[in-house]
Amino acid sequence: MASVFTAAGAVLAIGTTAANQSTDTYTTLTNVTDIPEFGRVYNEIKLQPLGTRGVLKIKGSFDEGTLAVKMARDISDPGQAAALIARDTDADFNFKLTLNDSLPAISATVTITIASPGVITWTAHGLPANTPVKFSTTGALPTGLTAGTTYFVVGDATLLTNSFTVAATAGGTAITTTGTQSGVHTGTTVPAPSSVTWKAKVLSFTEAVGTIDNPIGATMSLALKGGSIVEQVHLP
Repeated sequence: MASVFTAAGAVLAIGTTAANQSTDTYTTLTNVTDIPEFGRVYNEIKLQPLGTRGVLKIKGSFDEGTLAVKMARDISDPGQAAALIARDTDADFNFKLTLNDSLPAISATVTITIASPGVITWTAHGLPANTPVKFSTTGALPTGLTAGTTYFVVGDATLLTNSFTVAATAGGTAITTTGTQSGVHTGTTVPAPSSVTWKAKVLSFTEAVGTIDNPIGATMSLALKGGSIVEQVHLP
């Protein structure tokens, strides 16, 4: 299955100064045209021992870097308006980059036990923990599971090959199933794109008029806070 994707469809959004990046509310920055390379880089420390003569290289402090985001200037865009406000404060703001790399949904016939917790058998599913899944049925699911609701895979090394349990939230407690069930059950993954969040100070938001056949541009410079980058890789 392909794991290389283009940048087309990527969306950058600005949040608030909330402490929790994952639960913040984000506003899209429209017309972003270029998001260059960014990420953690460690400083290289060289030690030159007299006895061995070989240079010993170790890792020192790290820097998440500074990111210059280019976009077409749009004075009516709420995201760009929020960036201008952030520019004139000293606080770190949350940012979220969502990629266009969702994988196709995978479906298979499954069986579900009535147990505490209920175990879903899906042969050779290959789903890592926290993969979003939902269920449908020709009859009735066990009590504890609702058709069409998104759940999250729970499991350890003994379960994840052919079976798993599910929780209502990622990393949550496995659900207990009760009652009776009927019909044929189907499990389907709920594809989710990769995302990256970070905290950053908006150092500048500048404009460039350019030439007659180009839109007025803008560049937003971000100083990323050390240790704030959180990556959520796409799941099947």
